[in-house]
Amino acid sequence: MKVLSRILCVFFCIVMTFSFVPAVLAEEESGLSFSAQTSYLPTKGLAETPNSFEAWIKLPASAATERAGVILGNYGAGRSIINFEIHKSGRPRLYWTDSNGNTADWTFTGINVCTGNWVHVAIVRDLSQKRVFCYIDGKRKGMLAITDKGLENTLAASGLCLGGDLRSGNAQFFKGEIRSAAIYSTVRTEDDIAAGVNDGLIARYELAGAKKNADIKDTGAKGYDLRYSSNELWIKPEDKEEVTDYAYSFAVVGDTQVMNYVYPDKFGTIYEWILDNIEEKKIRFVFGLGDITEKSGTEEWERAKKAIHSLDGKVDYNIVRGNHDTSATYNKAFPWADYKDVFDGSFGSNMLYTYRLFEVGRVKYLMITLDYGANDRALEWAGKLCEEYPDRNVIITTHAYLFRDGTTLDQNDVCPPATTGGSNNGDHMWDKLISKHENIVLVMSGHDPCDRVVLTQTKGEKGNTVSQMLIDPQGTDKSLGGLGMVAMLYFSEDGRNVTVEYYSTVKEMFYRSVNQFSFTMDTRSEAPVTEPVTTEAPQTDAPATEAPQTDAPATEAPQTDAPLEAPEKSGSNTALIIIASALGGAAIMAVVFIAVLKKKK
Repeated sequence: MKVLSRILCVFFCIVMTFSFVPAVLAEEESGLSFSAQTSYLPTKGLAETPNSFEAWIKLPASAATERAGVILGNYGAGRSIINFEIHKSGRPRLYWTDSNGNTADWTFTGINVCTGNWVHVAIVRDLSQKRVFCYIDGKRKGMLAITDKGLENTLAASGLCLGGDLRSGNAQFFKGEIRSAAIYSTVRTEDDIAAGVNDGLIARYELAGAKKNADIKDTGAKGYDLRYSSNELWIKPEDKEEVTDYAYSFAVVGDTQVMNYVYPDKFGTIYEWILDNIEEKKIRFVFGLGDITEKSGTEEWERAKKAIHSLDGKVDYNIVRGNHDTSATYNKAFPWADYKDVFDGSFGSNMLYTYRLFEVGRVKYLMITLDYGANDRALEWAGKLCEEYPDRNVIITTHAYLFRDGTTLDQNDVCPPATTGGSNNGDHMWDKLISKHENIVLVMSGHDPCDRVVLTQTKGEKGNTVSQMLIDPQGTDKSLGGLGMVAMLYFSEDGRNVTVEYYSTVKEMFYRSVNQFSFTMDTRSEAPVTEPVTTEAPQTDAPATEAPQTDAPATEAPQTDAPLEAPEKSGSNTALIIIASALGGAAIMAVVFIAVLKKKK
């Protein structure tokens, strides 16, 4: 018993001594670092409103001289903005814009987390108390009032990036390391943070030892994984794997208004490239998305007519009117009389609403074009076409439908059709037409300037999946000097597997790695169905717009080793060595000492 008492006593001392080791070791752990050249993008939007943000971060003292960067954020997605960040002077910040456009900026002055050491930062939004709290290393260090209205209904429809946001080029990337980050739907207290309570957990990212330039798994249960993307602007064809395994392709030309008006000498490059690649790339249809012109001027229309008519007899195509193209000049440039023998029909005997039936291999398509902000009668006409051709895969093209955050364009978004010359916004079109017909497989639109090709996939009323794409290079053309962008969609034989490339016909390079991706489309085909590819929708980069960055504390403190199981009641030296090994090399001498005592006994 005496020996057992000694063993227990020494063991207790060792445990007490080394109970502090995990905290010391934690200080030496490394986290994930970030740069403007890399992004960790969300794979889906949030289904809950986060109220608590936590993170373990380490920032050098020098980072206090500038904005230290975003921990979790989606600024650049449009509306419903949530940015958890560290601002200038090391001040924790939560920047918030709800779906109604109400904006709040909660920046905690008097706090500097740029210390060169690991710091646990938490910001908690408590609507019941109308307060926002900041906790540093588990202790409340700041409190701000909520004075804005309507801030309770914010969902980040685009999801949240890690170590940056959706601004073009990831300009406000995090300037230090992040070891872990988490968001919660609940209002976490000081005790919850200290105890690591997980109630209301939405997403958590454990980054200690994380592999750089790789996807990041959400260690919570809701699958908010992050996709790594390089922010390299230009990719040379020789540096990119060529798409070879496809049966046919579609070329998509987004808003050409800037090319036509500002860079008229480059405008024709788009269509010259398409003509040169019809055979090699198996282009079977060319889709336009509106805003062909900027001012709807005579010279612009003459350029457009010459370029677009160059496709006649070479490849099938459609034409869509945008809000920059007046109805009168559009119909004059492209009169129905020139196309009535090419298209299968129209609504109103003009080119504002048209449809065309075509087949590629064993895939049957119905292409429908809808005018800017289509009216109810036109939507009813399109719905009847879907019903008349139930065996057809319907592709709808219109100018204004999807917003840059991946949601249908509504009244709170920029330039909604319902107040700028049209009748129905994107959300109206979804409710009245697109969600109701199970054979609608793809909707494509422009109108909202965006540096990336946006893809969102939504279930219709019949359980079908509708793929929806925003392709609008007008902002990119304006900022980078006229690129002549074409989005290429490469299809498998059954029309289900789609590979996207976004290509500049002027620079002859691919634009942004985030715009080169694959997804699965809900196409019905008479061809044998191939194994669907994994969806890799790009949710991330967005138009370059300056906006305040946020920093946000992310998750609970890094996990330490689990407690050791009690040793069996035997005098085994092996058990003691295992204990010593678990506790650390410094305990070995104590264990050896106990073993010697036992031997002498």
